[in-house]
Amino acid sequence: MSSQSPQSGASPQTTRRVLDDMFEENQNTVPLEDFVHTALHDEEIGYYASAIATVGRSGDFSTFATANNDLARGMAEAIRRSGLRDIIEVGAGSGQLAREVIKALGLSSRITKRLRYHIVDTSAPLVEHQKKALRSVFPTKVQWHDSVADALECIGRPAFIFGNELIDAFAPVVLMWRETQQNWAEICLHRNDVNGIAEIARTTKDLENLLGVPASQFTATQTAAWPGGKPPYRQRIELHATFRDWWEEWSTALPEGSEVCWIDYGDTFPELYHREPNGTLRAYFRHERLTGSAVFTRMGKQDITSDVNFSDIRQWGESFGLTTIHDCRQSEWLAAQGIQLTTTDGAPAEEAHDAFRVVAFRK
Repeated sequence: MSSQSPQSGASPQTTRRVLDDMFEENQNTVPLEDFVHTALHDEEIGYYASAIATVGRSGDFSTFATANNDLARGMAEAIRRSGLRDIIEVGAGSGQLAREVIKALGLSSRITKRLRYHIVDTSAPLVEHQKKALRSVFPTKVQWHDSVADALECIGRPAFIFGNELIDAFAPVVLMWRETQQNWAEICLHRNDVNGIAEIARTTKDLENLLGVPASQFTATQTAAWPGGKPPYRQRIELHATFRDWWEEWSTALPEGSEVCWIDYGDTFPELYHREPNGTLRAYFRHERLTGSAVFTRMGKQDITSDVNFSDIRQWGESFGLTTIHDCRQSEWLAAQGIQLTTTDGAPAEEAHDAFRVVAFRK
């Protein structure tokens, strides 16, 4: 893992120009989804494109894979059980999880000699870290791709595809329940000369037009599904519509016999929003958790994330023709792989894993 501090990212002048252009193109009212996407993924100022230096203690945030090898051992066992020889990791972060998965499989084993490891990642700074991390353990059998579709075309046969803390990197649509109107409003950012940038709730009459698919594809939008038959007053929710679209784009090209495994922090609905009236959107800067208006500061220089609704993830996978084989907390999934849990902070091992869920599919 790199010991360097995070990169400075784009200059203030460049950030200001991109910000000005974005607000001017949208008549000074920008959907929060668009703001977050620009802050994370814009080629000039995006956090993943220009500011992130690494993941872990030296970066702005840590993933579970940077703190504990349980997940790597579990993933290696899942790969063994699948019998698949081509692995695609999507969004490989610092490369530490890939390195530990490969080590857990055993470099001298027959299975590892036949493996091909593929990484899909669009963050140039992180790709460099991945190449350094993997150079010593699997130097000739790792290939990098810009998209899952490209990786699948290169492989030409069934593959084991997984992503750890990937879904939350997709900018979500953020909605708020308005009790008086009995409908959902989209959270946007409005800019004016008096108050600067502030949140506003914009009436959304047609959720299907906003989301691109019927609103029934997103469980939290179904008002009758909430405890008590309606959402709490001013409840906020995050909908990972862009992740769904991205997944659907390449799901039709997935060969029979492939497996797909997503791991992230979150929960099923409605448990996800228990005691979370303001939703789960937040930012991280040098390991400090930021909420509210602080999420919109340091544009492009801090990570922005939200919890994942795994009820949606399962529903989408099955609608793409996949069969669910696991849908549980990470501790339960690891136990199913025969992994004895460890911990590094003195907390019960299960507690450290239970903030994460795993949903896995087979085609």
